[in-house]
Amino acid sequence: MGKVAVKPDMDSLKRNAKDFDIEYDAKYDTLYAHLKTPPPAVSYDCGGEFWLRVNPENGEIVGFEIEAYRKSFLRKYKDLKNEKPVADKLVQQSNEVKTKLDDVLRKMEGESNAKS
Repeated sequence: MGKVAVKPDMDSLKRNAKDFDIEYDAKYDTLYAHLKTPPPAVSYDCGGEFWLRVNPENGEIVGFEIEAYRKSFLRKYKDLKNEKPVADKLVQQSNEVKTKLDDVLRKMEGESNAKS
């Protein structure tokens, strides 16, 4: 994992989300979202919740990865659990994943600003 040269551009997540491919790896319990042809990127740790893939040249968010998706992430964010199996439903409805991720990012950003 590399160091991010610039702050992640949160607006780019909204712009790029419609173009993300969403994949769930059941063996490793990891949810991936990425552009079909992502540019070189580095990983940006979001407080242990998930990793953003960020273009270090301009801060554009080109993907994300959520490890322990079912085991930890969905348990912590219970409002994401609408149906079973959750991951399969979310993969099929990738726009829902993008919307929920955006909500989580806003919440984390708000908590971070409150601590400052």
